Amino acid sequence: MKFTLRLLLALVSVVLLVAVANVVATRRMLRKLEESRLAGGEVAFAKSIGDKLYRPVVERETSKITDVLFDERRLREDELTYLLVFDDEGRPLAHTFMGEVPSRLASLASRFERETPFRVERVRTEALFVYDVAVPIMEGIQQVGSLHVGVSGDYVEDAIRAASRHSMAITLGVTALGVGLALIVARGVTSPVRKLARATARVTAGDLDTTVDLSGNDEFGQLAQSFNRMVENVKASKVALEAAMREAVAHQQQLRQLLDSEQALKQALSQKLTEAEAREQELAEARRAADTANRAKSTFLASMSHEIRTPMNAIIGMTGLLLDTPLSEQQREFAEIVRVSGDSLLTIISEILDFSKIEAGRLDLEEQAFDLRDCVESALDVVAARAAEKHLELAFLMDAHVPGRVVADPTRLRQILLNFLSNAVKFTEQGEVVVSVTSRRIVDESPAAHELTFAVRDTGIGIGESHVGRLFQPFSQVDESIARKYGGTGLGLTISRRLAQMMGGTAWVESEVRRGSTFSFTVRVREAEGTRPACEEPEQPHLQGKRILVVDDNPTNRKLLSIQTRSWGMAPVAVESGPAALDLICKGEPFDLAILDMQMPEMDGVTLAREIRRHRDATELPVAMLTSLGRRDGDADAIQFAAFLTKPVKASQLYNTLVRIFAGGSHHAPLQTDATANEARTEIAAEPLRILLAEDNAINQKMAILMLQRMGYRADVAANGLEAIDALQRQPYDLVLMDVQMPEMDGLEATRRIRHELPADRQPRIIAMTANAMQGDRELCIEAGMDDYVSKPVVVNELRGAISRCRSRLLTHDTLGTVPDSASPVHTPPPDAELPLLALEPAAFVRLRATLGDDADQVLPALIDEFLREGPRHLGVARSALEKGDTAELCRAMHTLKSTSATFGAMKLAAVAREVEEAAKAAQLAGLEAMIARGLIEYERVKSALIAQRGTM
Repeated sequence: MKFTLRLLLALVSVVLLVAVANVVATRRMLRKLEESRLAGGEVAFAKSIGDKLYRPVVERETSKITDVLFDERRLREDELTYLLVFDDEGRPLAHTFMGEVPSRLASLASRFERETPFRVERVRTEALFVYDVAVPIMEGIQQVGSLHVGVSGDYVEDAIRAASRHSMAITLGVTALGVGLALIVARGVTSPVRKLARATARVTAGDLDTTVDLSGNDEFGQLAQSFNRMVENVKASKVALEAAMREAVAHQQQLRQLLDSEQALKQALSQKLTEAEAREQELAEARRAADTANRAKSTFLASMSHEIRTPMNAIIGMTGLLLDTPLSEQQREFAEIVRVSGDSLLTIISEILDFSKIEAGRLDLEEQAFDLRDCVESALDVVAARAAEKHLELAFLMDAHVPGRVVADPTRLRQILLNFLSNAVKFTEQGEVVVSVTSRRIVDESPAAHELTFAVRDTGIGIGESHVGRLFQPFSQVDESIARKYGGTGLGLTISRRLAQMMGGTAWVESEVRRGSTFSFTVRVREAEGTRPACEEPEQPHLQGKRILVVDDNPTNRKLLSIQTRSWGMAPVAVESGPAALDLICKGEPFDLAILDMQMPEMDGVTLAREIRRHRDATELPVAMLTSLGRRDGDADAIQFAAFLTKPVKASQLYNTLVRIFAGGSHHAPLQTDATANEARTEIAAEPLRILLAEDNAINQKMAILMLQRMGYRADVAANGLEAIDALQRQPYDLVLMDVQMPEMDGLEATRRIRHELPADRQPRIIAMTANAMQGDRELCIEAGMDDYVSKPVVVNELRGAISRCRSRLLTHDTLGTVPDSASPVHTPPPDAELPLLALEPAAFVRLRATLGDDADQVLPALIDEFLREGPRHLGVARSALEKGDTAELCRAMHTLKSTSATFGAMKLAAVAREVEEAAKAAQLAGLEAMIARGLIEYERVKSALIAQRGTM
């Protein structure tokens, strides 16, 4: 019922709103209609009066105008409120008002345009409500005044109200009809709704058999059908719910049973936990046992490494000494076999031990700065002899963007590279082996980091796709048959990949059967600071613009030489054969130098050089020869060659040779032959000495080894006192050249231990080599057990005299520890006041050249580069040690700098280093920072002088 009332009220409200809206609209419409009527009828009425008035208006006959106005108003007294005439200037002339014209009406006077010949305006004031109809009074086309007719507003409103009442009646009839219709509609809508409401109430009470019967397919019929389906669904859900409740009761019973079982399980779990704890204790014991076994394994590996390497080094060392003695041809062959087999066995042992260390996680990498090119070239040197025996070409290409000095582990890097090179040479019977190095800058790391990619390409037997996957597996080889041609442990590639991974990279191979292989690996390194070697400087005034002819049948060698010489500003022309080179020369092509390969088809290097000499002499066109290691044609010495270059050509070797040729050096210096070298060794050939050099500084090592080689001796090298003791325990030496100041263990302590630990028949003669030349330093060396004393920089004659005295004592079994009166004099550097103003003492540089002899131009640039790299490092170490108060480290750095500076005649720098060293020994650190700064300034002077000196070589 409530719904019906609401629906009815809503319908009535809508009908009433429509009626009211209709009345309002009707009134507005009627008002517009009346105004339109006025615009039509009243305007015409006003114009008719205006036609009568134009003459009186023109003549200003006010009485006539008034009479006309009153006559016209009487005719329509009920409708008209006023008649009003204005002249052409808007002043009232006549009107029907009893008094004055109201101001509101006076303001209506206006002129009319041609486009608006009349105007109707509604005027309402407190005393007046009219519709003002205004028309112009015309004389021809000229307006002479205006007529205003005031139609009563009440008259108009009465007409509107009458029309509105009529409209209202119609609206009420329509409203009544709408209400009736609304009642009928409400009854038709509410009846089915009431039925649904009653049915819903019964269902809510629990009577699920209730249904609603509404015939028809309208919305109510569909609603009734949906309601009935809903009731059926509720009934089915009720049945399902009752079944679920029965199941829940059953589950509850099962849950009680499970709770009972849980108690039993808890007891069993507690027992299992007890057993697990016992097993965990057993595992812990097993883990401790495994750790103990692992430590024992590591200890065993370290011990085995020492125990196995020691006799193997002894075998190799003694075999080397044996080869230096007079032997028959058969004995020499046997000794060579023993030496080669020892090297192979040592390599196998090293691989097994390295693999074991890697597997145990005990292999540590070092971090140190080194020259990358030297590292690669040293690996090439190892395989150069074997490659020359097989007539293989070795080449090395390094991209221009690769940093020269890097920080990494040079030993492990060289180990990977050497393994790949050895395999390439082993499995290649003809063709070439090429090493290339490229670099990629890692931009998100600081300091500057690079990923280096090394590739070793060969033209060997190649590897099939089915075997490539086994290459990097431990103890795996491509050919695993008993009758395989190539031996090995199968560990080299595995170790190489593991090492590359430890260094932040990886290793892989690309190969094709009978076409060759390319073994590649990557490592991550940091760019190191340091002075660039002369061969890496782009500006080379002595080489700039020189035209060079390169003749080599191998395209890789031609490319290598072309790239390297072009980087120095030279203009290379590369050809692949002798006839092609002769054709250029015969055409008159100008060349400053020709580099010829010794072994070429059609025409070898010597034949080509002989043909070149027919056209151009040695002064006009110097010729350099490229030879494999140990291969030199017998006729080569008969031709004036400017130089011989050994393959693979090193950048520094090529640079030094070119600079020597173009910077004023002799183009035709006599080449040292094997006979010349044998003559240098004639004096001591019958009385060889086994010499050990204990020296930590690389420059001093090279200098001492070169001096010994010139005197016909070979020497093993130890970097500190500990290594020297280990070497002496491993094999006997006749003579030890012992530096006094070295890291880890200095020469004095090493000498004391040697005298104390070695038996009398194993005691060597020991010669001290030190830059200390103060009073009392020689006494310290003698007290430690040394036999002789030479000061740095070492002079060849003084070293030869000390060795000669030691050799004579060995032959006569003199008592150890006595020093004859003729011992080498101590050369004390002059005080600062006596030092020359030059950065380098000329006499010292002359002595250095005399010491190096014929090899000076070849060796001096490398020694200068080494000094320029190490000098700033020693000064930096000194400054850092001063900040930390580490006087021992400060003394070592200054001692080394003093020694190497004096070697090159930088006596001023050596004096500064000596002053700092002495002050540090006395623990007088005040003012040392200023002295080190003075050393930096002096080093820059020395650097400039050395670079200038190097440019003249």
